[in-house]
Amino acid sequence: MKDKIVQALQQFGPLLPVEIASKTGLDSFMAKAYAEELIAEHRIIPSKEKIANSHVYYLPGQESQLSQRIAQILSGNQKTARTYSSPSPAPNPKVQNQRDAFAQRLKDIEDKERRRKEEQTHHMKQLHKAYSLPPARPLPITPLVSHPSPPPMEYKPTPSIERVREPERYPFELEKEEPQKETPFVDRAMDWLRLESVEILAEIGFGRNEVELLARANSEFGTLKFYIKIKQKKTITQADLLAVYAASMEHHCPGVLITNGELAKSADNFLEEKKGQIKVKHI
Repeated sequence: MKDKIVQALQQFGPLLPVEIASKTGLDSFMAKAYAEELIAEHRIIPSKEKIANSHVYYLPGQESQLSQRIAQILSGNQKTARTYSSPSPAPNPKVQNQRDAFAQRLKDIEDKERRRKEEQTHHMKQLHKAYSLPPARPLPITPLVSHPSPPPMEYKPTPSIERVREPERYPFELEKEEPQKETPFVDRAMDWLRLESVEILAEIGFGRNEVELLARANSEFGTLKFYIKIKQKKTITQADLLAVYAASMEHHCPGVLITNGELAKSADNFLEEKKGQIKVKHI
């Protein structure tokens, strides 16, 4: 696929990502992903000037063609990246219902946590009340009265009696806590984001085992927007990371994959290659 992109640039000259996609049969997001890899391999060059938030890609030696191409795009005689984009679809009632259900699930999680804390506080109060001792009463003072000493008594040893220790009795029997059901991974990941004070900007899509979000969070460079994908899977492959990488480029922000799975060797190599552009968080 990389060679097809290079051949398209050789045949047609400098191209926008959407034009590369139309020439090679890719979508614009995958075209950008492959273009970034070609740039890292020094096989193609991105223009310094962006056209509709997109670079124009060209081969070494096509600098003069690049200037002409940019002039054509800015003159309005050629389609720009914006004119290639399709109009936004009308809101889907089914998707809206799914979003409402997702928001309700978040609210249920918060209510469950609040009730658990209230029950724990009530339980501790009951324990404190049950084991609290009444205040000690002062003993009455009896005046000393002198009596004549009794005659000494003959000492007789008393046979030892083994005492049986009675079991301790508690004022009430503690209730046995029922084992809690394991929380689904997607809910645990959403709880972790809430505890880390991550601001959810939009829910892009979600299913039974994965959720896609746009969020804002603090980083070492300040507050940034992130594309976040929560995915429950035993093994994370290179294809999973490539999908996160392409989506992050679509939204022009770093990508984060939150998962409970182990990285395959190919995925580990891809993550090392794209270090700084995509991160994986295991919880």
